[in-house]
Amino acid sequence: MRMDAEKAVTTNELRNKDLELVIPLGDDGRTAKGELYLDDGESINPKSVTRIEFSYDHRRGVLKAVGKAGFDARVRIRKVTVLGGKRRRRDEEEEEEVVVVVKVDLPLGGWEVEV
Repeated sequence: MRMDAEKAVTTNELRNKDLELVIPLGDDGRTAKGELYLDDGESINPKSVTRIEFSYDHRRGVLKAVGKAGFDARVRIRKVTVLGGKRRRRDEEEEEEVVVVVKVDLPLGGWEVEV
């Protein structure tokens, strides 16, 4: 999801906005996977593309990005939001639903980070 997408008037402006990852956890409540695909937005058959696969493990609190940036997209990931997670407080038996929001400054791929 692009951050501040409503402020972009043209597709070209939108391509220059940084990204926010919104991660809804799967049915198991523990993991999520997704993919980002970017091309130049102009060519019918682009010469290079960027494909990044994201995976998140809620138990470990680890978000991983693996892939290849085929061109300089000039964007970074600035915020990560995880939805649907559950955590148990140390002093309680029941789990509570949590939303995790973390501000980051990450390139598009090739990293693993705790969130």
